[in-house]
Amino acid sequence: MDASTSTCTCGSTEPHRVARRTLADGKRLELWSDGTMCTAFGFIVRGSPRPRTEDGIRAAMDAGWLVMGECEIFDFDDIEELIAAARWTATRNGTTGDVRDRFWSQRGANKVPKPVWSLASGGERWWVLPRLSVLRGLAVLDTGMAGRRRFRVMTRVAALGEDVTFAATGFEFASLREVTLHLAENV
Repeated sequence: MDASTSTCTCGSTEPHRVARRTLADGKRLELWSDGTMCTAFGFIVRGSPRPRTEDGIRAAMDAGWLVMGECEIFDFDDIEELIAAARWTATRNGTTGDVRDRFWSQRGANKVPKPVWSLASGGERWWVLPRLSVLRGLAVLDTGMAGRRRFRVMTRVAALGEDVTFAATGFEFASLREVTLHLAENV
């Protein structure tokens, strides 16, 4: 039997959505009856299985349900890694807790995430570290001053709606490389 004639647990042989979740960043993730994971607009998510056999569909659905059980606390940027962790866990009959353990152990090799900068006034820019990383609550301020560029590690002290207040930690570096080395060593 191939994937095109596979029967879902509901009895339908046509591909259809079986689960939909909203991620932490507001984006949608859908699990389809063939184990494929898509965005709300139907684009297949990078890393999603595309099974062609009945056994492949079963394995993809096992991994898909593990992803659906965890995905709401993750941003869309993390989903590819989450899918990989879920696929690995599903082959070992693991649980959602095992998915999280696998996800964070894989992340351990790269403790400091890639910078995503937001522009501020006066040529400054901010890199707020992801809320799900072990570095949550920290940010890096790039002063942006030509010839005197400094990178300051800041800590979150208050938040009111969209407004967030950061305070200096006292750590200041001349290059982004120095900042990331400091953050990686102190995680």
